[in-house]
Amino acid sequence: MCNTIALSTASLLLLVILLSYSGRGTYAVVCTYMGEKHNDGDRWVVRSAFIIECHVYPNGAWRADVVACQTPNGIEMHDGDEIMENDVKLQCSKSPAGGYRMQKHYFNRNVTCEGHNFGEWWISKRNFNKTCTPMGTYILNCLTDTGIPIKLNTSVTLSGTRYNCTGRSDGLVSLTRDFVRNFHSTSTTEQLYCIVDGTRKKINETWIEDENFIKKCNERAAIVVKACIADSFVIDLNSKLTRNGKLYSCTGNGNGNVLFKIMPIVNNDTAS
Repeated sequence: MCNTIALSTASLLLLVILLSYSGRGTYAVVCTYMGEKHNDGDRWVVRSAFIIECHVYPNGAWRADVVACQTPNGIEMHDGDEIMENDVKLQCSKSPAGGYRMQKHYFNRNVTCEGHNFGEWWISKRNFNKTCTPMGTYILNCLTDTGIPIKLNTSVTLSGTRYNCTGRSDGLVSLTRDFVRNFHSTSTTEQLYCIVDGTRKKINETWIEDENFIKKCNERAAIVVKACIADSFVIDLNSKLTRNGKLYSCTGNGNGNVLFKIMPIVNNDTAS
């Protein structure tokens, strides 16, 4: 028997912000950006997410402005546009100050729960009540042989039999039966694990998803983001790293959402 309940799906959030600077120059006839020269009207992509356009004026002044966002597949986006690519919702927005921002909302859609959908619950091996969460399979409680629920790490006694439902930190949930009259004990166990793209991930196993997130199957068989990664650098959760003119930031809010930022330190010289 299955029952569908409402769930709030955590989303993993990736945010990249590009700041542009402008100025004037007396002899400038082209735009100079990061050592490269561009003619009036030229466009180029930076940080694989933003389109910059060169504007040269009759008086010799020039500007290199961010004019749009671009998806990893090369689709141009403008202020307010939303596109779904490879299970990632991309949002392009323009700030009042004129800067652009690309937001990547990552959804963990590759998790399966033994063939069940998110929100469903089912009985496994007669004595374990499971549910499917956005992070994978989770054992809610144990059941007696007659179907009476037993909370994790508690015991109940029925008809001379004591049932002990025990959850361990390594993800193992055990149901032990103690028959008081003959001092005989039997047990049933259920091992937890995470499933990603149809592959089982062991408890404490880590892997990389969506290029920038190091994920882990924790002790409760829930998939969590352990750290961020970019350009071969690992950025621990809730920390920042500065390398090669870039500022990397990996921030978790405690609700399963992780915000990853790459903020280039741009020195966009202009002259007039």
